Amino acid sequence: MSILFLYDKHDQGTVCSLQFVHCSFIEHSKTADYTLTKSLNDMLADGASKDDIVKLLQERNLPTEDLEQLALDIMANPPCIGVLTLSSALQWRLKYAHALESIHPEGVISYDWTTR
Repeated sequence: MSILFLYDKHDQGTVCSLQFVHCSFIEHSKTADYTLTKSLNDMLADGASKDDIVKLLQERNLPTEDLEQLALDIMANPPCIGVLTLSSALQWRLKYAHALESIHPEGVISYDWTTR
């Protein structure tokens, strides 16, 4: 399992304080990128070819050299739909809306400190 903390950060001069407001435990199989895994599953359901999958992977600039083999692996073993979204804006950032939805997907256990 992976753990995701959501916090509210306050800077006061040279001091920074963090108030944790939410915590989620996420099964390893659900830590994948939501957008990519959803797209791949939708494509496979529509009968996508290996070339279609390679094109999507190229558009996402995945850091791997053998996209053809990866596409074959994806076709043989479709990924679970993840609950996280990775973004490379300025730095790698994590968007966690899918992990924090009120009705949690299987594999996500959440605790909300703001309601306690």
